[in-house]
Amino acid sequence: MKCRTQLFGLLALLALQAQAESVYTLDDCIRIGLKRAVPVQNAARDQEIAEATMKKARSGALPQINLSATYTRNDGTGSSFVTNDVLRDSYSATASVSQKIYDGGKVFSAIRAAGAYRGLTAEARAQQEAALVRNIHFGFNRILLAQSTVAVQEASVQQLEDFADQAKQKYDAGTASEFDRLTAQVRLANEKPKFIEARNALAIAKEAFRNLIVLDEKEFQIDGQLDYQPADLDPVTLQSTAVASRPELLVQENTIALRREDLNSAWGGYKPTVTASAYYTRENPDRYDSTRDQWENHWQADVTAAWKLFDGGSRRGEVLTKGLELAKAQADRDNLLRAVSLEVTQAWLDLTAARETIAGATETVTLAEKALEIAKTRYDAGLSTYLEFTDSNLSLNTARLTWFQALEKHRNAVTQLKYAAGILGE
Repeated sequence: MKCRTQLFGLLALLALQAQAESVYTLDDCIRIGLKRAVPVQNAARDQEIAEATMKKARSGALPQINLSATYTRNDGTGSSFVTNDVLRDSYSATASVSQKIYDGGKVFSAIRAAGAYRGLTAEARAQQEAALVRNIHFGFNRILLAQSTVAVQEASVQQLEDFADQAKQKYDAGTASEFDRLTAQVRLANEKPKFIEARNALAIAKEAFRNLIVLDEKEFQIDGQLDYQPADLDPVTLQSTAVASRPELLVQENTIALRREDLNSAWGGYKPTVTASAYYTRENPDRYDSTRDQWENHWQADVTAAWKLFDGGSRRGEVLTKGLELAKAQADRDNLLRAVSLEVTQAWLDLTAARETIAGATETVTLAEKALEIAKTRYDAGLSTYLEFTDSNLSLNTARLTWFQALEKHRNAVTQLKYAAGILGE
């Protein structure tokens, strides 16, 4: 138990060193990432584009009002009717209103398609956010594992340094062989590169995490620890939850709705278009007839119907294309359903395996700690060689690392399972 106390003491030391730097919890990192990450920002922009598209689609169902004005300058030549009273300046202004009465349902299909696109972008944003939150969990856990690995390797190096000093003292006193002294030095030298590699892995993990959440600080620490938190999750319930909540599936459903409206719009090309228009014009008198009033008003109203009877097969090709695109979207949805179901199953199996590994690793660490204490006692009593002690030390380090790795895998498995079921943000 002394070895385990020493290990956790080193972990606590790392926490104390973090006080001089910015410290972030997992929730802090998620909040920062959701605010700064480029994929999430672009997904929000796509939502704004969808809103603008909806406004544009709705405009097709509203009346179109136009106002135009004309000014003409007459040179007063080239006409037998030109007199000294000819008007050289001509003005006119026209206001027009037009309204589509019927277009085969194209306008309303466009509105429904814009609504589907708006839903698609909303779910796409949720998908980006869920993926980012999952990756933040993974990156956070990776740092925790790297910190724990550094602590394990540092404790091992410290312990080997202490025993190397003891071996030297015993050798100088003539109570230990040169073999024990050399073995202690070699084992210590072999252990130091592992400690260096662990520190390098920690630095890399922190830099990757800093880029993930777009963190400004070069130096920072995280507030957390690798621990076992039981997860009460039912795989059968999660399968049904995934179908209803997974953003990717909702994106695909909106894609299907969008393709369906595209097909309806293509079918609308076979139907007539009816438009009602009205015009009002105010102009000054004819420039060659000065006997008329100064200004005149004119109005006109008409209804136009147009029906394309033959277009060389263009509409038929459009309908076939849109129908195939709808079929592809539906097939993609079915394939995605199977993929999500498999993802939930795999995450559940990984979670189960991590639980079992943790149980076995916990017992192994306890046994390895007892074995190291016995080896130390035997070595101090001169009943064993230093080689036996270092073997026990190596076994304990391996057991500890396996335990920490199992904890990380369990935390990641819980995160992945929630992500696969579409409930990670809850």
